[in-house]
Amino acid sequence: MTLQVLVSVDTLIPAFSRRVLHQGAQSVVCCCFLVLFFLTMQGYSVSFKTQPLEKGIATLIINVTGTIFIEYTWDACYLCAVESMETSCRASATGTCSLMARVGAIIAPLLTYANIYWPPSLYLAVVLIGVVNLIISYLFLCPAKHTCMYYSVIIKSYSVTELMFYNVNRFYLVVFSTWLLVMFLGSQQIFPIFSNYSPKWKCGVLKLVNLPLTSMSRYLCRFGWICSENTYMMSVFSQLQFFGVLLGTIFFGSLADIYGRKPCSVLAIGIGFSANLMSGFVSSWKFLHVLRLILGLSIGGTLVTVGILITEIILPEQRMVLRGIFNWGIARLMLTTVCMLFPEWRTASTVCAFIVLPSIFIVIFIIPESPTWLHNKGRLDEMREVERYIASFDGEKYKPVQHKKIEHVKTFCEMWHTPGLFRRLIVLWPMWFIAALSSYGNDLNSGSIYGNLYVNQYLFALLITISKWILLAVDTWLPAFSRRLLHQGAQSVVCVCFLTLTIFTIQQYHGVGMLIVNLLGTVFIEYTWDACFLCVIESLETPCRSSGTGSCSLMARIGALSSPIVSRAFHSLFKE
Repeated sequence: MTLQVLVSVDTLIPAFSRRVLHQGAQSVVCCCFLVLFFLTMQGYSVSFKTQPLEKGIATLIINVTGTIFIEYTWDACYLCAVESMETSCRASATGTCSLMARVGAIIAPLLTYANIYWPPSLYLAVVLIGVVNLIISYLFLCPAKHTCMYYSVIIKSYSVTELMFYNVNRFYLVVFSTWLLVMFLGSQQIFPIFSNYSPKWKCGVLKLVNLPLTSMSRYLCRFGWICSENTYMMSVFSQLQFFGVLLGTIFFGSLADIYGRKPCSVLAIGIGFSANLMSGFVSSWKFLHVLRLILGLSIGGTLVTVGILITEIILPEQRMVLRGIFNWGIARLMLTTVCMLFPEWRTASTVCAFIVLPSIFIVIFIIPESPTWLHNKGRLDEMREVERYIASFDGEKYKPVQHKKIEHVKTFCEMWHTPGLFRRLIVLWPMWFIAALSSYGNDLNSGSIYGNLYVNQYLFALLITISKWILLAVDTWLPAFSRRLLHQGAQSVVCVCFLTLTIFTIQQYHGVGMLIVNLLGTVFIEYTWDACFLCVIESLETPCRSSGTGSCSLMARIGALSSPIVSRAFHSLFKE
């Protein structure tokens, strides 16, 4: 029946292309199997003997829907192979595609076998490879339908650039992907959510924990951080890292202004990779603290140097794409997945380090030096070479543009004595401080929320990601949606949500309602972050934007440094 539906749609709607068929079907498959992944994590089953009837039926219906749309992706694969290849090579090309399909069929039983050890493994694998498939289809799949044109003609009539929104081409996708890896390195700031997590515990008469710890947080007992006078070390573990971020922001920001964005970016990411890798092998809590401090130093440097490098390379209209699509929510989703698949803090640290490793090579070999920095240093020939490289990367012709005259960059002292600028900074500083304190404090406390730790963190990450997409759409389609409205509206919702959570906690309510309100509050905290970032970029003039942003980032680091104290105070107050 599904094939008859597809035939009818293909016949009656000429604009229904193979590209739409494949991407639409693959998107539905990813959504269905992502839902199945979460249902399996929650213990749902297709077996009616072990689960209530409605749970089994829901799982079965979603599975059937996903299977139907997998069949649609098969149809798209076959039609694309036949119609996008010229006659002289169609048979050979289709044969190679069939060979790849057989390789996939051989691997499939291994995924099924993996379900014995971890039931959601097959569903997660389908989602991950499906997302990769979607990206490949979006970038390179030709819109062939009822045609056997030469491949070169198809590419010419349907260039990759024309498919992109916000003028995003291949080069910018590489840049955005690098930023996502950098954000993943930055997500190590909330690694203590998992490493410090332990079930609800109380100290016995002999000061021993009377409930088992998780594999991730067993080191807490080994280092003597539970049921002893050293309990505060759990918050120190986070504080040292945040203190390192504070120092790294200042130190690497200054180096990047002197020696360039690219070399400092490579140095900062390299230090982060090394510190994260080594922290998985230490046996002393003293060395662990030193390495987390160094890791924080590199995180602060990476977020500043790579952030400035990417911001100066991308187009102005792509800033919201950077915030909306390649965002903190995705990085948090990645970190949660790593910690769930590798539930031991040493292994998780090692895996996190190797995930960041590709970004070092991308910055070294693909991403050039910032043309803005080269222009400000008067190195105009190198600047034009960089512009030619960016154009040639996507196969476009280089078109020289007229650059603005180099302006004097104002120092912080000059901004301090400029009344208009100083008034703006007085407003921006508390915005950044409160956003950081609220965000990181709430993140570090999220391990104590009702329900499964990993499912909750997935919900946080997914809702943050979806909320960014919504913000991107609203910002694009509603020009009257101002930064002021964004910040005030989001901050109002945050206040209401956390006032509700305060009442819940006083009443000792820890049910699903608390999780829902916390999720909503977290989403709107992220909106306040977006408002802070956009306000400082757009309200400060070019000569003082770098120094102004640095001072705001400094206030945010102070807020982040204070967040473990707030989180620890909360636990001490309500565990008594």
